Amino acid sequence: LDFLLGKTGARMEHMSSSHAAEANADQFGEHIKWFVQTHPPQVVRAMMNITSDHDLPRFADLLGSKTDIGYALIGTLPGVPLIWAGDEMGMKSPDTEMHKDPNNRSPLMWNRDGTEEPKKIVIDLAALRSRHSALRSASIDFLPSGDPDVLQYVRSDSSNEDLVFVV
Repeated sequence: LDFLLGKTGARMEHMSSSHAAEANADQFGEHIKWFVQTHPPQVVRAMMNITSDHDLPRFADLLGSKTDIGYALIGTLPGVPLIWAGDEMGMKSPDTEMHKDPNNRSPLMWNRDGTEEPKKIVIDLAALRSRHSALRSASIDFLPSGDPDVLQYVRSDSSNEDLVFVV
């Protein structure tokens, strides 16, 4: 969130504190690299990258037009993507005074005619992770981009598979 939102109102409200800070691509990469280097590989592989939960605003509420970029990061960075119930459908919290808590315990808003489909990016990322063992490894290397808004990284594994991502 520090990389995608910086110190915006939405980020500050999410943190409910002054811990939010802007992070350019290099700073974000350094933070991830620090985590990977200071934790055992089994911890890095099992780290849960969660979109939201019952006490946090919904992913789409926080990220707005950057939601798909958020999914791409969660799906391709080390760890396990954990998509909170309803986030895969792009659910947002109702914007009413009654739902300030952020209403993530409410029932899923399935389309009554049965045509509601999960967001295509969530399905595509799950398939990508299934096909490429590098996305289930603890390995990540960051590549300089020369642009503070562009994050580039390589995920690899012991089978010599290398996947390059540009966000």
